[in-house]
Amino acid sequence: MKRGLLLLAAIAAGLTLAATELWAEIPMAVLRDMQDKAPEALRINVLTVDQQSKRREFEERNGQKVIEETISVSASARVQAVLRSASRLTPGSVITIQYEINRRTPPLLGASPPAILKNGETLRAYLSKASGSASYAPAAVSQSFVTP
Repeated sequence: MKRGLLLLAAIAAGLTLAATELWAEIPMAVLRDMQDKAPEALRINVLTVDQQSKRREFEERNGQKVIEETISVSASARVQAVLRSASRLTPGSVITIQYEINRRTPPLLGASPPAILKNGETLRAYLSKASGSASYAPAAVSQSFVTP
């Protein structure tokens, strides 16, 4: 009897963990769909990257200590090739890409953020033009910047 209850508890814990893992990340098919629907699909070379970080620590109602960090990224990149461009970009254009990444300890469930760009990288970029701005933003969360 005791062994059966332990087995049942282990199965329940495993199912809970599996459900958490399933909901923790967006399925690859959805990410590919986001890439396919991105208004801008480009090959870029990153020229410069500037990042600034803000950090705050606080305690939740349950007493758990939380650390939140927001990283603001602003990069300039030269367009090397255009797969598609709703804003009519052409090879040789220099664009600004701006976005924020939020990190939290302990983490919250959700999609992984885009990578932080690095000087000199050549990447496929899936972007959308930021409304009311001349800059672009990631359009496919963790799969917005992909090594070709």
